[in-house]
Amino acid sequence: MAMRCFDGEIVDRLIASCVLKNELFFDIEASSVSVSMDDWRLWGIGISDGTTAVYVPVEAPLCRKVAEAIWSFKCDVVGHNPKFDMEGIKKEFRLSDYPDNPVCTLIALNLVDENLQMNQVGLKPSVKRLFGIEMEEFEDAVKFGKDSEEFENYCCEDCLKDSMLWNWLKVKMRQVRTCVLIQQMAY
Repeated sequence: MAMRCFDGEIVDRLIASCVLKNELFFDIEASSVSVSMDDWRLWGIGISDGTTAVYVPVEAPLCRKVAEAIWSFKCDVVGHNPKFDMEGIKKEFRLSDYPDNPVCTLIALNLVDENLQMNQVGLKPSVKRLFGIEMEEFEDAVKFGKDSEEFENYCCEDCLKDSMLWNWLKVKMRQVRTCVLIQQMAY
């Protein structure tokens, strides 16, 4: 389930669900991929517990609450290249430091398969390659406008599919670690 959200109670319930699951998935949408540009603007933040996702537009007072919840979350804060997302949130809300436990599914992909090419580690090509699911591209979603339902769904889908990818990666990383331990024991 994905939706645009201005309701603090919905966000509180979703964050509580994230706490129970020990992980919070997040993504931002912005005017550009370069946070350092003067005209860069945050458009909104998506968060998910892996089952439900909400998109909170930056103009909603609730958006700061979501940013602060990400920053104060004590379990895994998962994103695909979350450095960009964290830099954007940090710039918009003038937050210090970073979340305690950021997890990057892009790096995890490289841990599982170090032979992947740059064009294979993005969220969309990874989800297509691993699960056969075609995801909408940013350029296609933004054509509807940054305040459209289509664009909000795009952000929520990124969060939900990153959850799917992270669950797959956790299994694969355990297998790799097991293989390494077996190799070490053999010598």
